[in-house]
Formats: sequence, structure tokens, C-alpha cells
Amino acid sequence: MGKKAIYVIIGICIIVLFLTLVLIGCSQEEPIAQVYNAFSGKDTTAPTLISVQTEASNLIKLVFSEPVKIYGSSFEPFRARADGKFVYINLNKSLPPGIESNLSGRVSDYSGNTSAFKIKVWGLNPYMPDLLINEFTTKGTTKSPPRTELKILSSGNLNGMAIYSGTPEDYDTQYIFPDINVKAGNFVIIWWQESLPTGIKEVEGNVINLCTGPTGKLSTNNGTIVLCSTPGLGSSIIDAVIYWTNGASFNGYGTKSAQARANWVIERGKWTGQPIDGNNSTATRSIYRKKAEDTNTKEDWAISATGGSTFGKENSTEFL
Repeated sequence: MGKKAIYVIIGICIIVLFLTLVLIGCSQEEPIAQVYNAFSGKDTTAPTLISVQTEASNLIKLVFSEPVKIYGSSFEPFRARADGKFVYINLNKSLPPGIESNLSGRVSDYSGNTSAFKIKVWGLNPYMPDLLINEFTTKGTTKSPPRTELKILSSGNLNGMAIYSGTPEDYDTQYIFPDINVKAGNFVIIWWQESLPTGIKEVEGNVINLCTGPTGKLSTNNGTIVLCSTPGLGSSIIDAVIYWTNGASFNGYGTKSAQARANWVIERGKWTGQPIDGNNSTATRSIYRKKAEDTNTKEDWAISATGGSTFGKENSTEFL
């Protein structure tokens, strides 16, 4: 058989095979079209800004719910850098302590979802002293209003620090400290009212008296006092206390708000265990530290004897 005949046979076989496949295909039912969700399994949620932290006088740290990227040139004229869930923003100049400024920007996650925001940022005081909440009363009278004493442990300046009746996220009163120099051994007394009582001076020896203003309010029975390095969300907590009367509702905190505020402090590692029991405290039976060590527990605290409050001087060793 010649080559030509072989080629002819191969060609016929190919044609027969092709026709067979066509016939088989025509005998099959037409498949039903399938619909696919183009977004199935894809992240469609925009990143959430969780907190804003002043790391230095000209450096702001933003914390997001997921890793992000800088969106275009949205932070200009400032320099911004993303690092996982964090964005660091270098400002062109330092923010003055205690002064509020606005900052806006836009970020995107790695699925292309974007989030724009406008936030308030605060200058950080680089000269903050070491200090602790040292004594407080919550059940005040006209003669002895509610107050909180801070004990200064090292020299520095209070400018821009903040104290809350509540927390930075939920408070009845926010007080931002003015530009005041202090030194070790000073006491700063915050009066939770509009003005100082008659006969009380702003400065008396080593005591500095400050008023929170007309909206000043401190919870009488169940509350938190939180001292922070700056105002606003994401600020570093310097010290905090939780007190209660251990009532029947909301696990002893009395109200849903008081419980939420206490949980906020506990979740940030600034308190452990039960709150300070303030049932026996009065306007003149203050709650004060009974030892120098700060363990962020109720064991640090005691209630003074009647008339035994020690505001503006070293705490007594006599307590209930």
C-alpha cells in the first residue's frame, strides 16, 4: 500500500471521528447555566479606626481593625506610613500640649475597601511628672464637696493631661489640666464643681487646687476616675480607680453605664478584681491609699475615720 493510500485512510478516520463526536454532543441535554456570586468569599468591609494615640509631640498613631495601606496622597502635606494595622503620621510641627487639632485621611485594606475619616488629635506633654490618684471623696456637701487628690512623685508639668469622671469614651466630666509646673511632694486637688469653696486658695503651700467647672460631676456611689496623658480616645492611662456600693443590679455596679465604664478600665489592665467598697465613705470619710505600692486593686485603698480625710497632706495610717 502506497503512502498516498495511507494518508487517505487516516483522513477518513479523522472525519469519521469528528462526525461521531458531533453526533454524541447533539444527543446530550443542554446544560443548565450556573450563576456565581462574584463577591462570595471576598472582603467587602471597610477598615475601622479603633483608636488614635499621640506617640510624640509631632507623631500620631492610628490603629485599625485590619492591615491597611495609605490611600493615594490623602495625608499630605504630612508624611504617613502604614505598618500592618497601624498608620504613623509625622506632622510638620509639634502640637502644643492640651490643644485640639483636626486630622483627616483615607486608607484602604488589601481588598480595596476604603475608609475616610476626620478626627481630633491632641498635643503630648513631654514633661509629665510621675503621679497617682491618692485620695478621693464622692459624697460631698456644700462645705466638703467631692474632690480627688493627686500625689506628685516627680517634677514636671501637668499641661494637657486629662482626668475623667467616667472614661475617655464615656464620661460625665472631662477636665484638661492647664500649664502648671509641679514637683515631688506636691498635692493637686481637683474639686468637682464650678468654683473653690470659700477660704480655699488656688495655691496653698505645696497644694494646688483646681476646679472642673460648671459641668463638673462625680458619680456618688458607682463610678470610675481615670487619669490620662492626653484627652481623647487612645490616650495612655496613667492611673485609674473603680468604686461601687455593690448593689443588686448590673453585677453590683448599679447601672449599665457604670458597669461598662468599669469593664473599660479592667480590659485595659488598670484594675483587677472587685472595686473599692465605698459604702462607708462620707464627705469627711475619704477613700485613700493605705500603702505606697500601686497594685491596681481594692487592697491599695482604705476609708478614713470620721473627719479623718487628709487632702493636701500625707495619708493617715488610721482607717476603718
